[in-house]
Amino acid sequence: IVTNITDYGSFVELEDGIEGLVHISEMSWTKKNVHPNHLLSSSEKVEVMVLEIEEDKRRISLGIKQCMENPWESFNKEFKVNQEIEGEIKNITDFGIFVGLKGDIDGLVHLSDISWDGNGDELIKNYIKGSLAQAKILDIDVEKERISLGIKQLKEDVTATEIDNIRKGSTVTCTIAEITENGLGVSVGDNLKGFIKKNDLSR
Repeated sequence: IVTNITDYGSFVELEDGIEGLVHISEMSWTKKNVHPNHLLSSSEKVEVMVLEIEEDKRRISLGIKQCMENPWESFNKEFKVNQEIEGEIKNITDFGIFVGLKGDIDGLVHLSDISWDGNGDELIKNYIKGSLAQAKILDIDVEKERISLGIKQLKEDVTATEIDNIRKGSTVTCTIAEITENGLGVSVGDNLKGFIKKNDLSR
């Protein structure tokens, strides 16, 4: 029975005169930055797991989340790297997009994984919190409770494909994109850019 709720956790009575502490970090797998009184109520009956008994300090450490299925492990069993998923955009930050996934957990699309050739800082402005986003799973780290997602990986890297088709000594047709004192900036195809030094313009 929950007997007292503090800023750092909750005291639970196991038997008459015997209480243990459920630290805030052991209450929920996914709700990390919330006050314990948002998760528990006084006099509530809860199921706990004994994590540690320190007889000399007369202290018992308890856990609530250990009595529930670990959503990160469940996700790892059901989904695989390179699998495509869809989820609601939960939050947009300076470094990426958080997408809600099964089990009330979030995956992160880093700025660098939004587009192959676009500017992530600019492209992130096209996404809206609450809308759906498709992505590919890049990595699942159960221990660190972290899932990495990528949007650009849903499409082939056209730039890389074009580079693979070009070999040293190949003759290609290019478009002059910029003229400078040191040479010419050119574009090859839709995505490749290059530079011809002034000394290489003529023999």
